[in-house]
This record gives sequence, C-alpha cells and structure tokens, in this order.
Amino acid sequence: EGELHVYIVSEDLRYFAHEHGNWDARGFLRVDTRFPHGGLYRLLSEYQPAGAEVQFTEGSVMVAEAAPSPESASPPEAQSAPATSNQPVLVSLRTQPSPPQPGVKTPLIFTPRPAEGLEKFHGDWGQLLVVSDDLIDLIRAEPAFINGGQMQFNIYFPRPRRYRLWLEYRHSGTLHRERMDVDV
Repeated sequence: EGELHVYIVSEDLRYFAHEHGNWDARGFLRVDTRFPHGGLYRLLSEYQPAGAEVQFTEGSVMVAEAAPSPESASPPEAQSAPATSNQPVLVSLRTQPSPPQPGVKTPLIFTPRPAEGLEKFHGDWGQLLVVSDDLIDLIRAEPAFINGGQMQFNIYFPRPRRYRLWLEYRHSGTLHRERMDVDV
C-alpha cells in the first residue's frame, strides 16, 4: 500500500496531490513533488512505524514564487495532480444530518454511478481528505463500510466552516478523484 502517503493542499484549496514516499540511497523516505505555484501549502503525512498504529503528521511549506514557465500557463485546477480518469463517473454525496453539524458524527455517503465496477484502492474502497477553508483542520478517512456501491465515511467536523472534500477511488480499473465542498 505504500510506506508513506503525503497529501498536499494549496492555500487557495485549488491544488491537491496525493504522493507516495520512496526510499532514497541514504535510507530516508523521500517524496518528490512539483508545486505548481508559490504560496502556502499544507501537508498531511500518513505512515505506520513497525509495531505501532498509523501516525499522521501535519506541516506547512511556503513555496517562493518562481518565474512563469510554459507549464504554468494553465490555471491551478488544471495543474492539480491528475487523476487518471478518462470516463465520467458521477458521484453524489448525502450527509446525515443535513446540513452537517460541528462535533456530531456525520456519515458522508458517496454513491458513484454506475455503482458496478468499484475496486479497492491502496487497500481500501476509497480515501477521503477533508480540509477546512482556513487550512487548520485536515482529516483523513477511509470508508467505515461499503454497501451496494455506496461508500460511507464517518466524520466529526470540528467546527463551523466550509470544508473541501477530495474523494479518491478506483472504478473499472481507473483512478478517480472527486472534489466537493460542504458547509458545516
């Protein structure tokens, strides 16, 4: 499944990347990435030391502005680390309660259409990253269960904010990444 996952989100919440670490020649886990533009980025790393539970470490990186390059001519959304999907799969989201309330267990129920063809991705049926609009809250979740093609993630939103959600899942051999916002 990978020994290190790093989620990267830009300050404007338009750029999202999910990177994996690799061992370098000196014995360090290393993540190589290319930031699409200058500014603040929030990072959430996920790893599991031998004999321990899964660990999460948050951090921030300030990237200096660089001279424009031909690659940076497109808007940040187009530069977002691409999902490999080339066929549309529609995903609907339902929350309980609706609208979500802070501090209350909130099932987020995602339904891909068509439901047939959902496959495991990095050891689970999907992965979800939830980030508050002020970049303070970063929440990583896996589905609590899957039923009839629906993925349910149980989230406790810590406070009233707008949250951006990135759902990653594999459908019919293709990786998909969906982005949506939820007001709490």
